[in-house]
Amino acid sequence: MLPPMGPAYIAAYLEKHGSGCDVLDLNILLYSKANSEFKLWWGMEHVHSWTREADFASIRESLSEDIEFWAKYLADRDFSTVGFSISGGNVLFSVELARALKAKRPDVCVVFGGASCNFFHADPRMPFRFMVSLDIHGRVLTEGLVNYFVVGEGEESFLEIVSARKAGRPILRPGIISPEMFSRTELRSPSRIVDLDALPFPAWEKFPISKYDLKGKLPILFARGCINRCAFCNDWSMLNGRFRSRSAGNIFAEMNSMCGRFGKKSFHSNDLLFNGDLKMLDELADLLIASGLGIRWSAQGVVRPDMTLKLLRKLKKAGLVSIVYGVEHLSDKVLRKMHKPFTFAQVQDTLRSTKAADIIVCINLIAGFPGETEEDVSLVIQSLRKIRPYVDAVSSLNPCHITASTELESYPERFGIVFPEGKDRCVEWESADGTNTFSVRKQRAQRVYNCLKELGIKTEFIGLYDGDSPLQKMMPAITLSGLKRRVVSVARCRRLVAAPAVAFILLFHLLIYILFRIIKSVRKTSILPGG
Repeated sequence: MLPPMGPAYIAAYLEKHGSGCDVLDLNILLYSKANSEFKLWWGMEHVHSWTREADFASIRESLSEDIEFWAKYLADRDFSTVGFSISGGNVLFSVELARALKAKRPDVCVVFGGASCNFFHADPRMPFRFMVSLDIHGRVLTEGLVNYFVVGEGEESFLEIVSARKAGRPILRPGIISPEMFSRTELRSPSRIVDLDALPFPAWEKFPISKYDLKGKLPILFARGCINRCAFCNDWSMLNGRFRSRSAGNIFAEMNSMCGRFGKKSFHSNDLLFNGDLKMLDELADLLIASGLGIRWSAQGVVRPDMTLKLLRKLKKAGLVSIVYGVEHLSDKVLRKMHKPFTFAQVQDTLRSTKAADIIVCINLIAGFPGETEEDVSLVIQSLRKIRPYVDAVSSLNPCHITASTELESYPERFGIVFPEGKDRCVEWESADGTNTFSVRKQRAQRVYNCLKELGIKTEFIGLYDGDSPLQKMMPAITLSGLKRRVVSVARCRRLVAAPAVAFILLFHLLIYILFRIIKSVRKTSILPGG
């Protein structure tokens, strides 16, 4: 489990501009105090227990004392602004905590930001984890629980909220949405930060670093945005569609700083793609090799035919241990439908070169993309046998889910998609001809999994959430019945540290471990990986 990067950047940005803040990671605090049985509910396979109201009712009851405790903790301190970092699985919990806080401190300014706040929909079939506007109005707006939503990058927007409130002036920055703005048909696109080198390094000193299972590792950011526009992915659109890279010198300076301050010599690149700028990577490799620091790092990337074996070997010498490639499919026809800018032959060459450079190779796969046929699935299985010598693991295998603000969701007619009435459109979409249903997608994912198992390729995560996943069948059976009596209540923990602040960043990134391993927003965030 890695500490969340977004709030760490915001905290550092506030401090740099003279607005003191505290950071409270309730995710790690609740997790570390829970008993071993309850800890299992942090697994991605149990996401619906946190995101679906009917399932969340039991967790709400189990954590009711903790919600009241932390609401009182916040209310008793002189925080003028409390920011919640909203990322998928923590939406319902955050609403409950905001409600409890507002009941005790109606004057406090509550801000919701993060990946899930980039998507506002009126369609009740879109799951609540994507911040459906219907549910926002019903649970958040009409109760006055949230004063502002932040869309896009949060550093400048959060500072603007804090500064404007302190000065008593109106908040007009694009990307900051007040409840009154939801009735408008047009919302201005959020501003984006052009020079990432101008951002201060993440404020990890504000996190309980010893509580994370870091294995000596810290997350690090190389770039924001993406060079591709995959039809199933919303990560690139969340960052205004523009790819921006930090300089090699700036990234190296952060690594060197973290080595000195925290003794960390291992990093995970928390990017959609670490290889968006190959020239920068080459320069970074030179700096790392010359430093002699012995830094080790891992990353997620895209298949790029121009990423040569020579560069990969240099990156290996510079400490790159593993790459997760967002391959997603092994049929050229389906890759074109996904808008992937590469072919299976290029996938094979890239994986072969990466393995030749002695770098661990992982890939992501999606089953059941619109337009995929049974013949395509058979081709995937044949192709897996061809690339077996170059693949160490499959990082995630998912039936195709349609997430918010993707091309699939926004233009379903382009892909022959229909959304059945009364069903979860994210999961249970169908092809117009009825040949591609959720049941079909699960069967196809199972076929691919069976092949991976036969080939001895480890599958780290399977994106099925209804008990049919082979991964879930390997999990211990757990139940929420009577769980409240067994949970170690965080409310009993009084080892708290308070500090004066004009702003307070509150984050509760449920499932952050999985999001960092399969991402897109984490970061992430959506169910499907980016790239």
